Amino acid sequence: MEETMCSIEIISDTPEYIAKVQTASGRYKEYKNENFELLLALVYEDLQEEMEAAIM
Repeated sequence: MEETMCSIEIISDTPEYIAKVQTASGRYKEYKNENFELLLALVYEDLQEEMEAAIM
C-alpha cells in the first residue's frame, strides 16, 4: 500500500529558489536559497531527520 510521506514544490523566483515542503504529519516549511543544490541539500537533511525520528 502506497502512502504519501511528503509533498515538495520547488519554485524558481529570481534570484533564489524556494522549496515548499508539506509532510504527512501536517508540518509545512519553506526553504529559500540562491544555490539550487544547497536548497536540495537543506530539504533532504531536514526530511531525513524527520523521517528517522518518526520511525523511532
